[in-house]
Amino acid sequence: LDKILENEALINYKSQLLEFAQGKGADAPQYELTRESGPDHDKTFETAVHVFGKCQGSGSGKTKKDAEQIAAKNALMSLETESAVTA
Repeated sequence: LDKILENEALINYKSQLLEFAQGKGADAPQYELTRESGPDHDKTFETAVHVFGKCQGSGSGKTKKDAEQIAAKNALMSLETESAVTA
């Protein structure tokens, strides 16, 4: 079980961010596709995630889902750092 939990590919950052936001009384995070680049067979997607009324993170990936997961992970790290500073 510990090895499974350590596998970052299994972590759903979008769900964690949603739970975090809802726990703080905020609306659900909103994901925005900010850029697509590359040829059709090899696109890269860039996504921003908005929580608490501002952009909290961004990410890029080969699929929109991957870009959203990375954006959510970056938002969580940003929010954790912000919480630590204000605590």
